[in-house]
Amino acid sequence: MMPIMLRAIIFDFDGVIADTEPLHYAAFERVLRDTPLAITREEYFARYVGLSDRVFLERLAADRRAAFGDELKRFYDEKYQVYLELIGQGTSLIAGLNEFLADLPANLPVAICSGARRTEIDLILSQHNLASRFPIIVSSEDVHSSKPEPHGYLMTLHKLRALYLYGKEHAKDVDPIEAMPADSCLAIEDSPQGILAARAAGMRTLAMLPSHIASDVSAADLRRENFRGLTWDDLCYRFVSQG
Repeated sequence: MMPIMLRAIIFDFDGVIADTEPLHYAAFERVLRDTPLAITREEYFARYVGLSDRVFLERLAADRRAAFGDELKRFYDEKYQVYLELIGQGTSLIAGLNEFLADLPANLPVAICSGARRTEIDLILSQHNLASRFPIIVSSEDVHSSKPEPHGYLMTLHKLRALYLYGKEHAKDVDPIEAMPADSCLAIEDSPQGILAARAAGMRTLAMLPSHIASDVSAADLRRENFRGLTWDDLCYRFVSQG
């Protein structure tokens, strides 16, 4: 790939901004423990992390060859209530996130593209006074297909291009695709599904995943355990030298 200048960053939410993947598992474990869909932590993180709740339940039922019909909707609703209860008790951000955000250029467009529900995202951002930091949020309600399909990232890219050109002189004469090519956007993800979705949208990818999590993110351009010590200059250097 040719060297590029990064022009935007798109963050996944669970596991990238907020350390909430364990809470998602805890909620599913509580709801499913006495059913044929009971799942271990190891299996969840290896095979299903990064999927939206609805897609996770559908895929898990298919993998178990279990027919649940309308009962999946009940599991979906119960998990949501348990998860809201858990995050209402307090959440943590991924280590180093605030410092990384503070280091980014003030005019760099940033966005969230997540399979989480908007209510979940808004609640956690408010807990950490980050609601105003992300002017663009694409959540599960906004898209018709879940990661690894690229729809969410393509929608986010469209919104980022509009934000990038807003207020610029002669913006109407600028080709938004040339102004912000897909590969000038960096997607930060914590799951194989998310990495594949971002790559399918033509973006560069950074996997944010602790080493003890057995999840295959080898398709990412870079991998880190968290944001500690990561700077904007470091990212730009790595991607230019990588090209």
